[in-house]
Amino acid sequence: MIDLNQFNKTKFNNSPFAKRIEKPWGWEIHWVPEDKPYMGKILHINKGKRLSLQVHDQKQESWFLINGRAKVIWDNQNGELIETELENGKGYSCSLGQRHRSRGAPLPATVRHLLRAIGANGIGVEGRRYGVIRLASDRRRFCYSRHGNRNCAHCARIW
Repeated sequence: MIDLNQFNKTKFNNSPFAKRIEKPWGWEIHWVPEDKPYMGKILHINKGKRLSLQVHDQKQESWFLINGRAKVIWDNQNGELIETELENGKGYSCSLGQRHRSRGAPLPATVRHLLRAIGANGIGVEGRRYGVIRLASDRRRFCYSRHGNRNCAHCARIW
């Protein structure tokens, strides 16, 4: 049996949370507060738009298509980028080190996106972007890996 007295009840928060963020490819709603060791998002990807090609060393992502059509471009078991059309009502997950990029197909798509950050202690690394390494971007944004160099040669050579 769990001892409920071990928890600090003053830290309990029963307030609802939602934060909409406009993006060049559509918008996202964060439905988990930013102080948690994970993130829940709903992404709306506009027709024909796509997110950056990314890889993570500290978090894993899962996607669930709510409506519309969307595709994910990601590494297969041979490290080759393949395109998979997401099916409504099914979940998809990528692993640490697996390149991935989501895009809206001929119709806009709404995707539930759950991010679970994994740090050395299994909880997440505070104050970091959880190992996001941007490999390619339509807006030529730079890498957010640990080195902090916005002119990352690794990222630049992939564009």
